[in-house]
Amino acid sequence: MESRIATLEVDMKYVRRDLDEVRDDVRVIRDRVGSIETTLAGMSARAEAGFEAVDTRFESMESRLDAKFDTVDAKFEAKFEAMDAKFDAMDAKFDAMDAKFDAMDAKFDGSESRSDAKFKGLDDKFEAKFEAIMAKLEKLDAFPTKLQLSLWFGGAMLFFLSCTVAIIAVLLRMMGHTDLANVVEAVRG
Repeated sequence: MESRIATLEVDMKYVRRDLDEVRDDVRVIRDRVGSIETTLAGMSARAEAGFEAVDTRFESMESRLDAKFDTVDAKFEAKFEAMDAKFDAMDAKFDAMDAKFDAMDAKFDGSESRSDAKFKGLDDKFEAKFEAIMAKLEKLDAFPTKLQLSLWFGGAMLFFLSCTVAIIAVLLRMMGHTDLANVVEAVRG
């Protein structure tokens, strides 16, 4: 009976020693988990600051682009108004020429066959010129609208944002934060 108690006491010493080792291991694990939580909190704060910086830059770029669009729009408007003035002047010249041709018709009533042939040629030339001017005017209508420009700008911004997120993921991988990089890539899709 005495030997059994001695064996139990020895076994209890080993159990006690093993429990002490387990307790120390649990403390080390607890400390490591605490440092990981601190590191993750710091990374989260830095990522949030980075996202806010990206948002600020995006808003700045958007306002500058809006200002540039307004400037370009004003320039186009000024050019179109100048062209309208030139076309009005051309219309006045054409009206003056029409008046001259009417006077010439009155003078040459006696020689209708010759004058008709000449006027037919002139009329064809003016018609060709007028059609060329109308073709140029139709080309002016082919400029993109503000909506199209806005959609193009939105697509470009999405592309740049996607590139920025990819760069952030690469930088995180380079810094040894592969898990966070995987999260960023998963969010990016």
